[in-house]
Order: sequence, then structure tokens, then C-alpha cells
Amino acid sequence: MRLPEFKTIICIIITAAFALPSKSYAADNLSSETAKSSFAHPKCEGIDNSVFLIEDGVLCATLLRFSKIHTEVQTASPVAIPMNKILFYKNYVWEGIAYNNFLTLAEGGHRGLWPERQNLVWIHELGHAIFNNLLAADFAEHQAVVDMDAKRLKKTWDSKNTDTDAEPLSPEVEPYTSFVSGYHELFADFVTAVITNDLDATFSSYDKFDTKNASSKRLSFKKENQNQTCESWQHFYFSFSRPTIADKFFKNTKTNEEKKLLIINFYKFISEDLIKTWNAQHKQIDCYQANAQLIEKLNRP
Repeated sequence: MRLPEFKTIICIIITAAFALPSKSYAADNLSSETAKSSFAHPKCEGIDNSVFLIEDGVLCATLLRFSKIHTEVQTASPVAIPMNKILFYKNYVWEGIAYNNFLTLAEGGHRGLWPERQNLVWIHELGHAIFNNLLAADFAEHQAVVDMDAKRLKKTWDSKNTDTDAEPLSPEVEPYTSFVSGYHELFADFVTAVITNDLDATFSSYDKFDTKNASSKRLSFKKENQNQTCESWQHFYFSFSRPTIADKFFKNTKTNEEKKLLIINFYKFISEDLIKTWNAQHKQIDCYQANAQLIEKLNRP
């Protein structure tokens, strides 16, 4: 496996890799305030201000905290996750819900959404970066979508205006982005578990974020939190495969080298299934079929 010419790509606790949850990322999902926002470089001590563009009101403490999380994940990552062209929104409204700190990485095409204090979600986002940077090197279809999204979001960075960030991806890549999203979320959740030594890490952060959503237990890799159900929605697509994945690939680690090995071994397994399934189907298959297929492979001697 060759390593990629590294491009930065991230996603989120409640989105797919290239779209907000289950819906196209379009201008009508944005508040009028968000759609007209503009950015400037921060003036903060202890970080490279040139890599950030921020809305007025984003705190230096937030950027410093993100930088520390980035360093923590980078040291355990099998692939580089460059810090470059990062946009932080102060306020973002999606479907009537207000969020603090919506992130777009213009280089590589990526966005993330989370509550202000959810450090675990930042780890999840960087897990997406690892997956994208590895998969783009190994699979031409993925590289094509990454390049397309990168050009679109570079407009936001260059113009310092969020209007361009609302442009959707081309319709012809939608079947692939829908297909890959379940793998994306599964991998990012696995990375979060490995970095934190906690099989409940993503579930814990999501549960705090959305306490009314009991189904968020399906983000856990623990058997007692799974109920043999799944959904086409990317976050719950591979839900009941997770305990079997944990049995085969997860262990508590003490060193970054151990974490790197767990992450790359799981990547090799999941990317092989992804590429083989896409080449055979060219569409997202039923989640129960996908989980059964994955579990059968996991249980092979």
C-alpha cells in the first residue's frame, strides 16, 4: 500500500464524509447568518495563525485546544494529517439547531460539526482524515471525489466567504458518497476508540450531544449496547458489526506505535471490503446484508 500525497480531509459525529446527515449539503439548510459569514486570520499566541480563518468571536482557546487534539491524534496516526486551511465558524444553524464551531478544512474538502466542548468529536473528525488520506491513495474513485470537494471548498478559503461552502457536490458522485459514508463513520469511530482506549467513546460524546436519542448506543463497540439492528443512515449503518470488530481488532494500548498498528490493520480490512463491494455493486447495499457480510469475514480463521 503506498501512502498518499497527503491532503487534509475531516468529517463529523453527525455527518457523512461529504454531506450533512442523510440530506444534500445545500444552501437551504443554512441560516441566513451563516450563509453570509466572512472570515479573517486569528491573532493568537501559540499557534500558526496563517492556517486558520475564523469568524469573529471564535476564541483562541478553542483553536489551541483543537491544535492539541490534532497533535495527539497525529502522533498515533499511520498517515499525516496536515494542519492547513482550517475555517472555524462561531455560530452555525442547521435545521433549526444552533451549533458552536462548525469546521471546514478547505484543503481536501472536509467539514465537521460539534458542540464547543466535545473533544472526543474532534478525534472522530481526525479519524475521517486518516481514512480519507489512506483511501484516496488506494482507490481512484475516492481520490476523484476528494479532488472535486477540495476544489469546491477552496473557493470558500480563497473568498473568505461561506456562500461557496453551500455548493453541493456533483450528482454523479452521489451513489459513491452514499456508499462510502457508512465505512467512513465506522472507521472514524474505531479511531476514536483506539485513541481514547474506550469502546464507548463516540457513543459517550454523541449521547452528551443529543440526550434524547437513545439509539446512539449503536455507536458503541460493546456487545451490551447493540441490539442487532442497523439503518441506512451512515452512523448506524454498521452498528451491530461493532462488537465483532472490537473482538478482532481492538485492545487497550499504551504507546502510539500500538495505536498506529491497530488503526492500519483495521483500515486494511475495511478498505478491502469497501473496494470489493463497490466494484461488485456500485451502490449502497442493505445494511443488514452489509453487516452480515462484514461479520462473516471477521469470523474467518
